Amino acid sequence: MTEKVRTSERMSDLRNQAWHRASLAMKDLEDLKVLIVAEHASAKFGGEAVLPLYYFRRLRRRKIEAWLVVHSRTQAELQALLPGEVDRLFFVRDIWLHLLLTRCAGHLPGRLTAWLLEFPLQLLTQILQRPIIKRLVQEKGINIIHQQIPVPRKCRPRSSGSAFLS
Repeated sequence: MTEKVRTSERMSDLRNQAWHRASLAMKDLEDLKVLIVAEHASAKFGGEAVLPLYYFRRLRRRKIEAWLVVHSRTQAELQALLPGEVDRLFFVRDIWLHLLLTRCAGHLPGRLTAWLLEFPLQLLTQILQRPIIKRLVQEKGINIIHQQIPVPRKCRPRSSGSAFLS
């Protein structure tokens, strides 16, 4: 056998192996069910709030089963941006404690508000999201939960983040 034929056969084998691996990877993606959990998902809020929206859109474009659980502050925006995905969006509404903490924030300087009240508001939202998450995991067979972690203020970029939405 000539060297040229052996090289051709090896290349054919490598292509077949690569095709097989790719088809296995695609099968794994078919079984993927992702729940994205965040306080906010918004193009208008900018910064870190755009990331859950970006991830959700990318997953859905790739035909990956995905759902989003966020606070209702962004409900109107998300329903307008994602009209075909409304059944995959879940929202947590304000309760009296949200309103109380927000009212207190109006009487404090900005930095003090961020330091004292941001974490309790995030924690409260997460506590309210938990029953929704548990129900979705059981009903939809979700196998990945991605919780968007808030970016510390010192690490936040100054841009609006709109480049992520393409």
